[in-house]
Amino acid sequence: MTTNEPTHTITFGLVEASIWEYRGTAKPSFDVTFDRLYKSLDQKSWTRFKGFGKDDLLSLAEAARAAFLWIHQQ
Repeated sequence: MTTNEPTHTITFGLVEASIWEYRGTAKPSFDVTFDRLYKSLDQKSWTRFKGFGKDDLLSLAEAARAAFLWIHQQ
């Protein structure tokens, strides 16, 4: 079973890791999705993008590491 909201979210800079929990068996499993956040052209709302530039890679790596540790602690 899944929900429409992530179980946990981790943000490093403009990179966000969303952790999703699945409970289909006795032991829950987790998936992680990554987004880069940026302001839309009207500068009123945040938008998500699945691509990452070279300046995002360290934040992406740190978000992935933190997601791994959070899942490992569950």
